[in-house]
Amino acid sequence: MSQARLLSLVSVFCVICASATGAAAAEAVAAEAGDGAKASREPDKGGLDRSGLDPTKLYDFAGVAHDQNTNNEVGSDATSDVVKGQLAFDNLAVHAELPLFVRVNPGLGTTKDGLGDLAAGITFAKELKPTFWGALRFDASFNTASDDRLGSNAIILSPAAYGSFVLDDSSRIIGGLRWAASIYTESDVPDTNRLEVPVEWLHALPQGIFVGAGGRLGREFEVDRWALSGVAHVGMVINQRHTFRLGVDVPVSTFSRDVDGQELTIDYAYNF
Repeated sequence: MSQARLLSLVSVFCVICASATGAAAAEAVAAEAGDGAKASREPDKGGLDRSGLDPTKLYDFAGVAHDQNTNNEVGSDATSDVVKGQLAFDNLAVHAELPLFVRVNPGLGTTKDGLGDLAAGITFAKELKPTFWGALRFDASFNTASDDRLGSNAIILSPAAYGSFVLDDSSRIIGGLRWAASIYTESDVPDTNRLEVPVEWLHALPQGIFVGAGGRLGREFEVDRWALSGVAHVGMVINQRHTFRLGVDVPVSTFSRDVDGQELTIDYAYNF
C-alpha cells in the first residue's frame, strides 16, 4: 500500500470520527434530558467493552468495514467492503459478516471483483472472576464468493477460546487460542490447518478513545511453517453507541509476509 493511500484512508477515518463526535454530542444532550437516570447507572468503561476487540463482551451491533491488504512479496493487493452484525442474548451471541464487494489484483493476471465468502458464528461468554472473563467461539466461513479468486474456495471451521484479563479500570489483556481447519476444498486448493495464539493489550484513554497493541503467533501445519504478525488499533466509542476503529496488521515472519501480507482495516459499528 502506498504512503499516499494510507494517509488518505487515515484522514477519512479522522474526519468521520470528528463528524460523528459532533452528532453524538447532540444525541448525548437529548439522552441526558430524556433518560438521564439510566445513563447515570451505566459506568464509563472507557470504550473497551464496545471496542469490538474483546470477544468476551457480547452486545448487539450492526456495522461496516473496509479492508486493504497488500502483499509486497508477490506484488498483489486486495480490498473488501464488509457488512457485519451481532445479536446477543445474555451470555450467548450470534454474528455474521459478508464481504459485499471484493477486488483482487494478483499482480500478474486479471483483476477480479465481486462477492466474497460469508462467515457466521456463535459465542458463549461468562464472567468467571471479577477480573477475568472467558469465551468460547465457533466460526464457519462458506464458499460463497462469486469468483474463485475472491474467496478461500473452501469451507473452514474455526473453534476458539478467549480470555479477558482486567488489569485495572483502564487496561486489560486479551488472549486466545484459535484453530482453523478446512472440511471441504476445491480440488486444486490446499487444505487449511492453522493454530493461532492472538494476544493484545487494550488501554482506555479519556473521551472514549482506546488503543491496542499485540501480536499473533500461528502454526500452519500443512506446510510446516510458523507465522508471526504484529497488530495495533486505535479507536473511539461515543456514547456507547458509535464505535470507530482503525487497525493495522503487519507481518513479521517470512511466511507471514509471503502468505498474509500487511493489512489496514477501518471499522464502524452502531451499538444497539
